[in-house]
Amino acid sequence: MGKSIRVTGDVILDTSAAVAHLRGVAAVTARLQAVLRAQQTLYLPLTAWGELLFGAYHASQPARELANMAEFARVTMRLLPTDHTADHYRSPQAGAGRGGQSNLGK
Repeated sequence: MGKSIRVTGDVILDTSAAVAHLRGVAAVTARLQAVLRAQQTLYLPLTAWGELLFGAYHASQPARELANMAEFARVTMRLLPTDHTADHYRSPQAGAGRGGQSNLGK
């Protein structure tokens, strides 16, 4: 599963974490709900949003998936790619070296 990056209390999701939530993985959904209850921001990189939309449009039930995406869009903020974003992702604090293990279900 993907990684979650802590940034001053907020969370940046990758595509894998977002998909896990949208597929109903209880541990991931519970963690995201806790973040929202704490009034922290869930960021979703624009590239991940595009990947999710691609999947929704190509799903067996696109209307249902797009409705799920609309709901998810209300609780996430798209993160536009910049050099600063790329620099953050390469930093050790961003979770590099964790072997792709998510901390969302913990």
